[in-house]
Formats: sequence, C-alpha cells, structure tokens
Amino acid sequence: MLYSLIFILSTPAFLGDYRDLASCQNAVREIYATRINPPGQRLKELESAIDVQVKNQKEFLCVRKG
Repeated sequence: MLYSLIFILSTPAFLGDYRDLASCQNAVREIYATRINPPGQRLKELESAIDVQVKNQKEFLCVRKG
C-alpha cells in the first residue's frame, strides 16, 4: 500500500511517496531528527526529544493512496 507524505502546516506540499506507513512515519522522524541534531551529527541524548516531537507533531501527514 502506498502512502504520500504531505506538509500541511501552511500551503500543503507533497513530499514523496512511500511503500508503507512505517516508511512514511520514519521519513517524518528523520525530518525532526535533522532539525534538532547539530549539522552532520546524531546525538543519542536528543532521541527522546525527537520521539516527543514526532508523537505530538501536526505538520506532516501520511496519507494512504488508492
């Protein structure tokens, strides 16, 4: 089942198609991880903060296609 990732906070924007819901949700998590972590780094200390942001986010939506 295909899922589309859509940015919905302002003008909706299509960000890509993913094979399944888990892949789409992982893409959202990676967006937040990139925003929070210092450039070129991945800090373990920030993982729980990323989890909270992903859980409570309202910016991105994974929509099933078809």
